[in-house]
Amino acid sequence: MIANPAIVARQPPHGLAVFRRALRWVGVVELTIAVTAFSSAVGLNIIQISLRYAFDTSIWWAQEISLLMMMVAYYVGISCVFRARNYVIIHFLAERFSLRTQLYLYYFAQLLTIVFCSVVLFESIGVTEELLTTYTVIMHLPIFYWTFPLMVASASMIATSIYYFWAVWNAAGRIPGATLPSLEAEVFVDKGPHER
Repeated sequence: MIANPAIVARQPPHGLAVFRRALRWVGVVELTIAVTAFSSAVGLNIIQISLRYAFDTSIWWAQEISLLMMMVAYYVGISCVFRARNYVIIHFLAERFSLRTQLYLYYFAQLLTIVFCSVVLFESIGVTEELLTTYTVIMHLPIFYWTFPLMVASASMIATSIYYFWAVWNAAGRIPGATLPSLEAEVFVDKGPHER
């Protein structure tokens, strides 16, 4: 059977489809970690408050572990928000530009994100040795544990920005004249399995 050329033209390259599936899988893992960490922090704080007010006692390690769980929830969670494109976009300003200019600004924004997150990641890696030998006061845990979620989120956001740069660039070539929101919707990471 001969494939319909119009349908084939709208299909992303195989490598891009694999990249999207990998990011989708990473997103599921990250969301599970973020929700678990947030729920654990909330549950631990509820227990700690109950113990203090009802029994005049406390869990001595609760504050440090709660803070660590919130760091995990925040940084890994923000990576999920970024991947799902659930951030604030000022459409009324962007729509004033031509489609070509909007695309160039979009690519520039992805590059800025890659550069910023790369700086954060490499600087964090640079101080890892020091953070592994600096310890918390209560539990004597390496401070590195509090920086690791930031490193993971930075790496994840770099991968996400590379994907969207490549995918939107490819989609713009395959679907001439499409608006930027429709191009991004075409390559959205979290499309269901029944969608292209």
